[in-house]
Amino acid sequence: MSTIRLIDFLLLNATILLSSFIIVCHFNKEKKISSGKLFLGTTTVFFSQIVLTEILLGSFSLLSYKNFTLTASSIFIILLCLLLYGKIKTPEIEKPKKIPKIFTIAIFAPLLILLITRLGKTILEIPMEYDSLAYHLPFVVKWLQTSSIIQPYF
Repeated sequence: MSTIRLIDFLLLNATILLSSFIIVCHFNKEKKISSGKLFLGTTTVFFSQIVLTEILLGSFSLLSYKNFTLTASSIFIILLCLLLYGKIKTPEIEKPKKIPKIFTIAIFAPLLILLITRLGKTILEIPMEYDSLAYHLPFVVKWLQTSSIIQPYF
């Protein structure tokens, strides 16, 4: 049953993503669009469509998974029909330009330094919070005493 729910969730997100792509193509006034602009536009419309649909359904007290799925699917079907009947033109996608290595290093070096710093702090820091000592520590003690991770729970 959980596999069917996962497939349903993935299909729902795929329909929203494709409808976002169609919306970005519709509102693009140029004959060519860069892949970066297309990606950013589709991502922005994707999240906006989710939030606005939830707000709209919530304001009418109709917010449920079934209604959300129905609304997202309806939007997708309408946009797909408009695309197939030629009412929406798809622009030509330009090939991405090569990004200089220095730009890539400038973007990812601070993130990598933050990640390594955070990981080092987490490894060296002893948890002293109440939750860690009162709840988690007894399980670790039982685990060490029994030499089995399953034994403390049963």
